[in-house]
Amino acid sequence: GGCTCRHLRYAATLTAKRQRVSDAFQRIGKMEIAVPPVLGMSSPEACRNKASLPAGGTADHPVLGFYAPRSHRVIPADFCPNAMPPIPSLTQAFLSWMKDFHIPPYNEVSHTGLIRHLVIRANREGSAIVTVVINGDRLPHVKELRFRLEPLGAVGLSLNINTASTNLILSQCFRSVYGPESLSAMLCGLAFNLSPGAFFQVNPFQTEILYRKALEFAALTPDDTVCDVYCGAGTISLMMARSCRQVIGIELIPAAVENARMNALRNHIEN
Repeated sequence: GGCTCRHLRYAATLTAKRQRVSDAFQRIGKMEIAVPPVLGMSSPEACRNKASLPAGGTADHPVLGFYAPRSHRVIPADFCPNAMPPIPSLTQAFLSWMKDFHIPPYNEVSHTGLIRHLVIRANREGSAIVTVVINGDRLPHVKELRFRLEPLGAVGLSLNINTASTNLILSQCFRSVYGPESLSAMLCGLAFNLSPGAFFQVNPFQTEILYRKALEFAALTPDDTVCDVYCGAGTISLMMARSCRQVIGIELIPAAVENARMNALRNHIEN
């Protein structure tokens, strides 16, 4: 879950990332390039806006957490210091609901059980959309679940129906239980609507620094055409569009393409 270097001081992780980029240029590109220092965070906690937590254990003792390295063994994680509020409190509330109503977690070996993953996406305003990935077509005790999640900031709840024997977390089948089917988020002065399946950079604080640096390096002119490959919900596309003639976004996920189109309309960007 991105937490494998939490035993290091933050400054050491930045040094390691810089070295990794330098090594890639030397080993793969055969180029000697002076890699500039990494632009790190002032406070590198509570910064990830999305969590995808597999379910494990039993109906009497369910757990939510992360997979152990090179396995599908779920390590319980009741609280993740990297997760943006209200993700930790929503995770705990959902696990409490599973325990109280004996909701069975999914078992990969027997292909039985209901809850496969809990996916939560949050914004910097403290709102979130919760997606429950299930091995079935319905979720029991939905009213009780809503009663626990909504006061904590869950403005929407969706189901993702995934009955296939697959390692993919999400299928293409979503069903709204309550609230909006997308979450609003601000990035680089632009407003975005994000569906549960759309890609969005996981750290909005660093994303703004990253995108502005990319725009600076691109040195776009009003005559340029930009191709944004794997454009997701159009975040880079729309930011770049303000500095060039046109942007072409390419994306596989239909919901993300629709998000990108709506986000362009929402921000009055037509090129």
